[in-house]
Amino acid sequence: MKAILLQNYGNLDALRIEQVPTPVPAAGEVLVKVKAFTISPLELKIRSGEAKMFVRRKLPMLMGTDFAGKIAEVGEGSTVWQVGDEVLGTVDAFKQSGPYAEYVLVKGEQIIPKPASISFETVCTLPISAVSALQCLRDVGKVKAGQNVLILGAAGSLGHISVQLAKQMGANVTAVCRYNNANFVKSLGADHVIDYSQTSPFAQTEAYDLVFDVVDKYSFKEAKQALRRGGLYLNTVPGPAKMFSALWNPFRAKKMAVFFLKPSMDDLKWVVQQVEEGKLKINIDKTYQGLESIYEATTNLEAGHVRGKLVIQL
Repeated sequence: MKAILLQNYGNLDALRIEQVPTPVPAAGEVLVKVKAFTISPLELKIRSGEAKMFVRRKLPMLMGTDFAGKIAEVGEGSTVWQVGDEVLGTVDAFKQSGPYAEYVLVKGEQIIPKPASISFETVCTLPISAVSALQCLRDVGKVKAGQNVLILGAAGSLGHISVQLAKQMGANVTAVCRYNNANFVKSLGADHVIDYSQTSPFAQTEAYDLVFDVVDKYSFKEAKQALRRGGLYLNTVPGPAKMFSALWNPFRAKKMAVFFLKPSMDDLKWVVQQVEEGKLKINIDKTYQGLESIYEATTNLEAGHVRGKLVIQL
């Protein structure tokens, strides 16, 4: 099969398209023919080497996390999945070969059925971004009705989902984005919009119960002036310095937390249902065709200002 391999940590040219053996599922595993996959900021961190302290795989390695497709082969003894089933799922990019390929090998518990009413392109965007948004707001931020939430990077892959879920939870949402995305985030339910190129997101002091930084371009030192007493600054990109800052002085009036995703099929099923019922809208900025488009798609993601998600269709 054709696959995109990371040869070494570094720039985009570290990714190479090669022919590799198609994996064979063992008992409890399934082989999925990939129909679509998405590119996440996590994969950029891994490729660049910024997250290599968490990686438990050897180079060269097959990249990717979220995918959707059809089951092509099932391992011995499978009674849950059958060839031809349409599914979506995710892999642990730190430990497992990913779906930047024509096929991906996963355990049966890493996938769920794809609803017929939702496209492969849409469902492949959900496992990391939508589940992360849900867990950040519900479990870490503990957002409640009437609270004020500031979302930094509100038009991006994680941000545009977070705006919608925070509104579902009854929060007053202030979205931070570029001026040309103001109408977009308002259409998602944002109550207020800040153009970061014109105004500091933290100009209003003691204003927010939660500052949710999904773009990792700000610091707790900057954000804490905008937090109310008892407020939380939540960052989605783990790193040694951030983890130390989050753990230091847990009794202070304004706190910081770093998010780690907890894979949950129940949470994934819930967000898929939200999309199916029209309660959650996923914006796909652009769909690319074929593995060869990985270079153009990644370049656009790294340049920033992507509205929602980027998808590669096979």
